[in-house]
Amino acid sequence: MPNRGHIIIINDNPVDADVLQELLETDGYRVDKKANGKNALTNISEAKPNLILLGDSLPDINPFSLLAKLKQGKQTKYIPVIFLTTLNDTDTRIKGVELGDDLITKPFEAREVLARVERQVTVSKVRMALRESETKFRSVMESAIDAIISADVSGIIRSWNNAATALFGFTEDEAIGQPLELIIPERYRKLHQEGIRRVSSGGPSRAIGKTVEVAAVRKNGSEFPVELSLATWFLEKKRYYTGIIRDISERKQAEQKFRSVTESAVDAIISADHTGNIVSWNNAATRILGYTAEEAIGQRLEIIIPERFHEAHRKGMQRVTAGGESRAIGKTVELFARTKTGAEVPIELSLATWNVREEIYYTGIIRDIRERKQAESALRKSEEKYRRIVETAGEGFILMDKNLIITDVNEALCQLVGLRRENIIGKTPVEFATEDFRQFLETNQKEISAGKYKEFEGTVVSQNGRNIPVLVHGSTLRDDQGSVIGNMAFVTNLSEQKKSLTLAAEVQKSLQPPTALQASGLDVAGRTIACEEIGGDYFDFLREQQCAGDHFDAVVGDVTGHGVDAALFMTTARAFLRMSASQCGDISQIITEMNRHLTLDILDTGRFMTLFYMRIYPENKKLQWVRAGHDPAIIYDPGENKFEELNGAGLALGVDRNYVYEENLKTGLVQGQIIAIGTDGIWETFNTNGKMFGKKRFRDIVRENAHLEANEIIDAVYNELSTFSKGLKKEDDATLVIIKLEEISKKIEEWHI
Repeated sequence: MPNRGHIIIINDNPVDADVLQELLETDGYRVDKKANGKNALTNISEAKPNLILLGDSLPDINPFSLLAKLKQGKQTKYIPVIFLTTLNDTDTRIKGVELGDDLITKPFEAREVLARVERQVTVSKVRMALRESETKFRSVMESAIDAIISADVSGIIRSWNNAATALFGFTEDEAIGQPLELIIPERYRKLHQEGIRRVSSGGPSRAIGKTVEVAAVRKNGSEFPVELSLATWFLEKKRYYTGIIRDISERKQAEQKFRSVTESAVDAIISADHTGNIVSWNNAATRILGYTAEEAIGQRLEIIIPERFHEAHRKGMQRVTAGGESRAIGKTVELFARTKTGAEVPIELSLATWNVREEIYYTGIIRDIRERKQAESALRKSEEKYRRIVETAGEGFILMDKNLIITDVNEALCQLVGLRRENIIGKTPVEFATEDFRQFLETNQKEISAGKYKEFEGTVVSQNGRNIPVLVHGSTLRDDQGSVIGNMAFVTNLSEQKKSLTLAAEVQKSLQPPTALQASGLDVAGRTIACEEIGGDYFDFLREQQCAGDHFDAVVGDVTGHGVDAALFMTTARAFLRMSASQCGDISQIITEMNRHLTLDILDTGRFMTLFYMRIYPENKKLQWVRAGHDPAIIYDPGENKFEELNGAGLALGVDRNYVYEENLKTGLVQGQIIAIGTDGIWETFNTNGKMFGKKRFRDIVRENAHLEANEIIDAVYNELSTFSKGLKKEDDATLVIIKLEEISKKIEEWHI
């Protein structure tokens, strides 16, 4: 017989306890008996039964005192209690009905006992299911990256999540109970009110079930564009509305590179001068502290410091400005900040100082370390609300158990992969991934489940076989005790964004020379693999027809960082290099002139570029090179089985505009030697065990494949690199140029790139 529930009997009358135990176990319940009330309290907290049968007399504690302790306990307050008493004990019966959940009188009547027990066990199970449902709903609400707001039929706000506070500036307490006009521009309020009345009376809606772009207004009165997904739902025959709101404002382009970095940061970055006046303020500072940049810049730092710390702050700034010791600079400390609303929030502060024209400035990186608030306990119908909310989301939504088995998805996710909900539930995300993404998910499953990877990109395969790039924003779900109960993720389709980046990659690829070519006496090949769609590595082959001399020039460069910024920098550097090379000077002159132009263009950005420029004279068996902060090229001589590094001093480009570069010379080149110029994205690649690819492994591959053509040697290197790093996302661009010395043909071919 299946277990219908767990019941604990607390009664010092063994005859009554035995009668009840036999009756209940016969009906399929699991029963434990306790004669001592204090010991039973500990056992109840651990066992968490579905029902307690409590006798009206215990040897060690008043049963009503025991009931009071049960109702106060976090683990026991939701467990139903049935009192056991006699018919002639009127006072105990009245008190038991008032304080307990039900009453059973002695002598026991079997049908009555079973009926009352069944009803209370059912109530207990419903309460437990409701608590689990509320936990899921709270986790979804507070882990959402979009504002989620609910209102009643009158347009009064009834729920407001943390993201809504960050978006509009109003706290939950300020927003709940207010009309939706609080966040609607004044010119649209009349239309909004008419729409509410029309839909509430059964008329058509122009927005429900769609994603529309509208204007919204913040607490400070500023307007901004938002994307709104609106749904309507009913609870106890009352209509409610829920909107998922996303800010789609474009960030202002920074006047300086520093500003562009700070505005992309997730943490608040605030700078102040030596007097304590705020001079810069990023978007994250507005999100965390409430003030806009216009409101904050020019104000004193005290506007975000609790009043009780003002004096200590002023003394500290005076001490450091005067050259004294700081207790915070160069460290990460936990403090409190004050928001625009006056509320105090705990923060993590990393503080640094810097100087401009002998004046000291301070920059603080502030991270909000508040725990997310739990969703409103009043939303007891959370499963229904949860379904309505996620169904209106523009992104795909996946709910998984703690083993990453999918338990629920929304319609957007179904449309993304082209399957019905019932064909998705029960599977794992790995089953919808491309081979590379599957390798990443399987290799990092523990880290993903533990919440280490909160956000990452990948590619899923739809039912029709189409590969779809996605951004996954995941979160771990926990119950009231902190135990993991599952995982959830929002999945955003990146197809349009990737199309733009793919076009940019094609443009960048068109600027590169042929990946393989034959010149008299040389077998040449080059290749770049970017860690993103576009990258900051660069290689080129140069020979200007108007310049005298039978030589071949090859160059490899590596811009700091990767992605769009690095690619733009690389394009600028390429233009400067080709312009300088067209002047037909020595290679030291070419690089010195290139550096002068490049430094003037990018000095204030903090970026730089390493570069290796080589000029080969096949007929004269010599080569010249300039090394600008780049890893040395290597020459491998198969005849002697010997490697040689092409070293030489030289500062990275973009650091000092007046730096003069010197060229280096090597003579006595022989047929069969192999020259390799690469970037650190090759030998600094790591595998899943944390081991680095390394230069020794790279040299071994060159040695083992020295008999092959240049492009085949490059194939061998990249194939081994791919196998080595399988299961991990590329962290840096990787570029390699191979030049193999061959016999010089009698007729020197002319070529031009």
